[in-house]
Amino acid sequence: MYKILPLIFTCCLVLCEIKAQQFPKSVTEDHRLIAGTNISVIPPDGFEAATAFKGFRSPEDDASMIMVVTIPGPFSEVSKGFSPEMMETRGMELKQKTAVEISGYDGFLLRVDQGAGALKFSKLILIYGDERSSTILNGISPDYDEATFESVKNCVLSTVVLRDMEVDPRQGLDYTLDESGGGFKFVSVTGNGMIFNRDGQIPTQSEDQATLVCDRAYSNAIIKDKKLFSLSRLKKLPEDYSIVPETGINEIILDGILGYELFALRVEEPASALYQVILFPEEGGYYIFLGQYQAEFPSAAEDIKELILTFKTK
Repeated sequence: MYKILPLIFTCCLVLCEIKAQQFPKSVTEDHRLIAGTNISVIPPDGFEAATAFKGFRSPEDDASMIMVVTIPGPFSEVSKGFSPEMMETRGMELKQKTAVEISGYDGFLLRVDQGAGALKFSKLILIYGDERSSTILNGISPDYDEATFESVKNCVLSTVVLRDMEVDPRQGLDYTLDESGGGFKFVSVTGNGMIFNRDGQIPTQSEDQATLVCDRAYSNAIIKDKKLFSLSRLKKLPEDYSIVPETGINEIILDGILGYELFALRVEEPASALYQVILFPEEGGYYIFLGQYQAEFPSAAEDIKELILTFKTK
């Protein structure tokens, strides 16, 4: 199955401080629920609810945030991606990793340094879950701002998971899709994105393999050459795709937002096809929709497009 997962993955903590950590058993009057989750934390002073992701952000510094990402994969497997070797491939240096228990879940607490160009970041990451899904709570701040990182750290360590709470995972997203009329089932929310397929299973067992993965960029950076961006974004996919010449790349407008659509075939396996749509809000950033299906089922492309056409911003 084609997968798109948002990119989610530096002040020093003393090892004994982490080992002694006991997460709260209940919420206090200072706790605030993160929309679209069953997670409640005490946000750092001055932080506000984020609109581009689930969590809280500093209005004064976009690099300081508390971000929640849920992954539809078992904790036993997802947590393997947080080994020193795997994290190093993503530009992260694992400083400490400690097993924890939170609200009945097994988990890990990780202290991480990460560089991005000339910038360096300090992170405290809480990851927990079961055999159905995994949750990552990522506390981030620039490495030079020790005071903010201390506040971010305290926020992560204040986490309470309300296990009995019914959650609408789509609540925290700033857009909607309506799968009721197109032969698709909602599978899960991952970061700012959603996954849909025919049977609700991962990977899908449907004959046409029709799957739609959508996402919203965390950044509101202005993209000047939108057509070029759409073409270059296709080249960044894990598989090698080429645009179908007969259709090319075309403008599309959904909910008043301009974007570009294209059809592509996988170079090595032409039987696999892709329908890509990227929308560019005036305020910056983008929404991306990637529908994969077997090319021998052209009706799947129409069903995927029908689902995308239901896109609405909140």
